[in-house]
Amino acid sequence: GGRVGIGSGANPLLQFGFDKPENAYSGTKCDLFTYDYEDGDYIVEEDHRQALLSAEKEEEEQVYTPTPKKVNAPRPPSPSSCPLLNGRIAQTCLDGYMLMPNTTTLERTVASAILSFCLATHPQDRDADVKLRVHLQRGPMLAREFDMYLMALLPSIDIGPKDRLQAWKAFSLNKLQHIIKALHDDTASSSVERVAIKSCADCWFPEVVV
Repeated sequence: GGRVGIGSGANPLLQFGFDKPENAYSGTKCDLFTYDYEDGDYIVEEDHRQALLSAEKEEEEQVYTPTPKKVNAPRPPSPSSCPLLNGRIAQTCLDGYMLMPNTTTLERTVASAILSFCLATHPQDRDADVKLRVHLQRGPMLAREFDMYLMALLPSIDIGPKDRLQAWKAFSLNKLQHIIKALHDDTASSSVERVAIKSCADCWFPEVVV
């Protein structure tokens, strides 16, 4: 009852869905060909395998170059990491207690402003130039003195970050000579202040023997 019989006149290939026309095969009926019914194309399996092997070989031969990850270099430590100590040193310099004889208020103010920056910033800091420009914006008197120094040094050149830092080092050393020389005098400042100033000088002026 439930079985469907195959009539004697029915094509058994069509009855079971094998509806490839007889002329879809060329030569011996074997697995050398596959038939794409929708497109009506014949694809040689051997050629298909060769294409796959060729694609795999090309993929293996491709050199994989990973995108390098950007790694930020660690910031070098500042010569003096204590803001309170730095402020105290700057104030001591401003008040004239660092053996700066015959100095004017302008000279002490400029030296104090230079110290406050150099104590808190390492010259190898990748953002040193940005920090310097911000510091100069906050101190118009220091900025004016530094601009005058740059105009005398490089009157017609718009300097970049690297040259600006080099000029700042020379400018700072010139303004802090008396303070650096006074490090060996115990009455100039406390031992903690002397250590901080020496560390600052070693970072910014390594060519100077302190």
